[in-house]
Amino acid sequence: MRITNKMMSQNFLHNLDRNKLYLGKIQDRLASGKILNRPSDDPVAVSRVMSLRTSIEEMEQFDRNMRDAASWLEASEAAMSNLTEVLQRARELAVYGAGGTLSDTAKEAIAKEVNELVKQAVQIANAVHGDSYIFGGTYTTKPPFELTEDEDRVLYKGDQAELRYEVSPGVYMPVNSSGKGFGLQVEGGEYTAKVFQTLIELRDRLRNGLESEISDILGDIDLVIDDVLSERATLGARINRMDYALDRNATVQLEYTKLISRLEDTDFARAMIDYSVQEATYQAALRTGAQLLQPTLLDFLK
Repeated sequence: MRITNKMMSQNFLHNLDRNKLYLGKIQDRLASGKILNRPSDDPVAVSRVMSLRTSIEEMEQFDRNMRDAASWLEASEAAMSNLTEVLQRARELAVYGAGGTLSDTAKEAIAKEVNELVKQAVQIANAVHGDSYIFGGTYTTKPPFELTEDEDRVLYKGDQAELRYEVSPGVYMPVNSSGKGFGLQVEGGEYTAKVFQTLIELRDRLRNGLESEISDILGDIDLVIDDVLSERATLGARINRMDYALDRNATVQLEYTKLISRLEDTDFARAMIDYSVQEATYQAALRTGAQLLQPTLLDFLK
């Protein structure tokens, strides 16, 4: 086959364009820091990167859910801790009031303090997280516990429903105690709480001045303290589980991020070597072409 000057020129230009294309791709990788700049660079790798990014976005949402849930649980546990202190103080007053040496005036003073403890306990039970009441179930816009005007009962206005947060795909965790730690019970078609009824009973017995009746209520106080401590233990276990889930979620996100980096980030050391080689090839092609296409008719006439 006869090789003409036109064929040589076409081959030269074709190879030169190909070298320029390779050189341009390497320049893109170096300038962007990414191996994958368009889907056509590696469709399979691009698909994997998109899937991993979607997974990371989902985990970031779960992370936000878990942090919100953890703060809700911590607020609930803190409120129950405060309630424990109130009950322990009430028990101390009950022991003090059961003594046979107190005057009626002293017992009335103790009864007034217990009455303040009732109000404090109601305030604790109506604790809020952000703008939501945390012990009312899904009844979060108004105080779930209400002290009647005669201060003889505390009524529960919540619904005892669980608030659940999705902490991983298909996994939901309750974040509230729905008033269970207060010993809810039905009386006359209305919900009351054993915690408050015990405190109110202690107050009334102190006012009546009967030491034996005051002593009898100590067992009830111990029972409600146990109920509150049990609920605190449940909340603490959920907080620990949430902390573990947060740590695990962060670890998985880090692994996915590393995998994305391996798939799409430029290896600069290797890219610089490839660039130097391709640039040298391109320059060699230019010099070779200049010599190859240099002869003209005038060169032959000489």
